[in-house]
Amino acid sequence: MTANKENVVYDLDSGFIPHTLVTVTGQVKPNAQRFSVNFKKENDVFLHFNPRYFEDVIVLNTCENGSWKSEERVKGNPIKKGSTFKVEFQCEENFFKIFLNGTFLVEFKARMHPITALTAIHTSGDVIIDDISLKAM
Repeated sequence: MTANKENVVYDLDSGFIPHTLVTVTGQVKPNAQRFSVNFKKENDVFLHFNPRYFEDVIVLNTCENGSWKSEERVKGNPIKKGSTFKVEFQCEENFFKIFLNGTFLVEFKARMHPITALTAIHTSGDVIIDDISLKAM
């Protein structure tokens, strides 16, 4: 999928399986405050990946039945305003390993199951998405 869009919904029409590498490429706007990549099933968010420039952190979280859980934070946001980026999400049954520009960033333990229930990947915020791709590992 090639987008060059600000807000993207990537529907997982054929379902989602563990051992999948999801790659998101794009460019952060020069005046960015935040953006997010959300792995969703309807209104539930299995993984919320949220670089926040006003706090200099990346927030990871889950939202189940409208209730956000405890945030996990990566201090020091390495994705710079105005820069291009490649974020890779290694999606397994029990965790997400996240890589930024080819370098390991963080591992997030899956809090909702099964991961096969995912129906879409949403992006939003101060970012232009160039591409979202999936590849079986």
